Amino acid sequence: MFRCALVFLLCARVASGVAGDVPKEVRAATLGFDAEDATRALQAAIDSGAARVVVENTGKPWVIGETIRLGGDQEIVFGEGVEVVARAGAFRGKSEVLFGADGKRNIVLSGRGAVLRMRKVDYQGEAYEKSEWRHALALRACTNVTVTGLTLAESGGDGIYLGAGKGGEPCLGVTIRGVVCLDNHRQGISVISAEDLLIEGCALKGTRGTPPQAGIDFEPNRPNERLVNIVMRRCVTEGNAGGGYLFALQQLRGASAPISIRLEGCAARGDERGAVRFHVVNAEGADALKGKCDFVDCSFGAAGPPLVSISGNAPDGLAIRFERCALDATALKDAARLPVEFGVRASDVGPIGGVTFVDCLIEDPIERAPLGYAGGRFGWGIDAVAGNLSVKRGAARTDHVLDAATLAKWIPAARFRRFARTAHVPGDMRPLVSGEFRAGQGTPARVRGKVSYLLWAEKGDEVVIAGKVLPVGRGEAGALELALTAPSGKAMKGIEIPFAGSPESRFVAPETGAYKLACARMHAGSTLELDSQTHRLCLFAAGEPIGLFRSLAPLYFAVPGGTLAFGLRVAGAGGAEKVGVEVVDPTGRVVASRDALAEMEQFVFEGDGGVRAGTWEVRFKKPADGVLEDFSIVVEGIPSVFAWRREALVGPGAGADR
Repeated sequence: MFRCALVFLLCARVASGVAGDVPKEVRAATLGFDAEDATRALQAAIDSGAARVVVENTGKPWVIGETIRLGGDQEIVFGEGVEVVARAGAFRGKSEVLFGADGKRNIVLSGRGAVLRMRKVDYQGEAYEKSEWRHALALRACTNVTVTGLTLAESGGDGIYLGAGKGGEPCLGVTIRGVVCLDNHRQGISVISAEDLLIEGCALKGTRGTPPQAGIDFEPNRPNERLVNIVMRRCVTEGNAGGGYLFALQQLRGASAPISIRLEGCAARGDERGAVRFHVVNAEGADALKGKCDFVDCSFGAAGPPLVSISGNAPDGLAIRFERCALDATALKDAARLPVEFGVRASDVGPIGGVTFVDCLIEDPIERAPLGYAGGRFGWGIDAVAGNLSVKRGAARTDHVLDAATLAKWIPAARFRRFARTAHVPGDMRPLVSGEFRAGQGTPARVRGKVSYLLWAEKGDEVVIAGKVLPVGRGEAGALELALTAPSGKAMKGIEIPFAGSPESRFVAPETGAYKLACARMHAGSTLELDSQTHRLCLFAAGEPIGLFRSLAPLYFAVPGGTLAFGLRVAGAGGAEKVGVEVVDPTGRVVASRDALAEMEQFVFEGDGGVRAGTWEVRFKKPADGVLEDFSIVVEGIPSVFAWRREALVGPGAGADR
């Protein structure tokens, strides 16, 4: 009892000091170190406002039961050998972190040989709610921060998380030097929004738990977040279950701040999903992401292919440059995979590329092209790839200039045919089969990701919609809301679809025409089945692919009269996720088929007198090899509207041949 009172008085004395009483230095253990729970002593030392806080090595770990909130204008020194560990059974909140700071300035965390350790295995068990945000150190919109010498281990999220403020403010002027991020759940380091960031002499190892499982992941969450003036120097990623250096840039656009990232003398060793991976939204012109990312004097090896993967980047978008880099492909045993791969995705709208190699060396014992498509036979093309590189096989070394002839030899894949992108708006649509609609027994498509529907109703109709949100395997899923827009473009009250339920939603149509129901972003672990037993309901995509999941229901689409040519693109999700497909024309003849599509393929239909108008059908089949899970479909050159019942189809009204 006396000890507790003494601790309370010491903490209160430090915390309540006025400006003149703030100590220059506080030794945290003097504020009542408790080997069973040292949370209060450590937090009190930080809250003292002392310019310097020393966390001594007491011979026992500093056991922490809740988030330690960092202050500003303070240096925290962890003594050599100090261990700060999360208390067993604590950190129940999905976003509870070991150390955190929001909007603080002038922070130094140092500790040669000190360890900040959480309890990853506990959080991965059944006793905890699943989460990927229990970080060891989380900084949001902080300025002038230095972290040196620490090991951040076994978090339930990232070793270090650099996030944005509520208004999108980045972390500014952060230095991370001589740090080890070891055995974390999601990432070694996540960089969400940062400017003037230096990461030097760090090791990011053994990430394993939940994707992406990278050594470091540059992944803004919103277009207004930024990755500006970032330098990594003499860092290594090793043995991560994901990639080494991941650039997940899908949320950035042409209007975002241009990227500027430079890696010097960095290495990747034994990462299971490659060394360097870029994911960019494929766009053209002003919409394409801009900036530069340079790799200088780096060495990249990996346990799994490819060494370098680039998806989506436009030829005139982000400028990616590899200078004097060594790529070791000796561990890539699958001859069908390449050291440098350009990934083709269903959502791409044009060529990919924008990469320069200067005096780079690829060591590869297998006779294969050093770069090309990621397993696909088709694509929009790989453009603006330039420079020179050498390939070493045993004692033989061959130098290559990346000119048009060399690239044509390495990349023989045919280019997709491009069709004019025509905006088809709901207001232009009307039923394509006359007469009263009667609900059939067709199976609704099970969709995943961004999705839109068209529903035709007459003014005054009572519309009944039944929806079902289903999880993907054992993944997390949640309720979702569909935005509802009237034919005139007026927003209406949205429709909520609860998880794992099949309730009916009703509304009275205020106008006659095609209503749009849209889900801009579905939970990653969710799929949706939506149907109406009262009205025509179709899937609708304005030139974008529709994502399907394990859906064997046939889909119908309409080809308007006078159509000279159109394209149909179908893709599995790659790897073992494949889909079989048949395309049937209005006469019932199968005009195209593939057994097991993993990568995207385009079917083009044309004829001397044009294409047969009417209702076409796409049938899906389980692949002869592989598994049927995620796949996608889109039509080009005609409205991308699909229905799972012929009589439900809608399409352009005026001028359309129904």
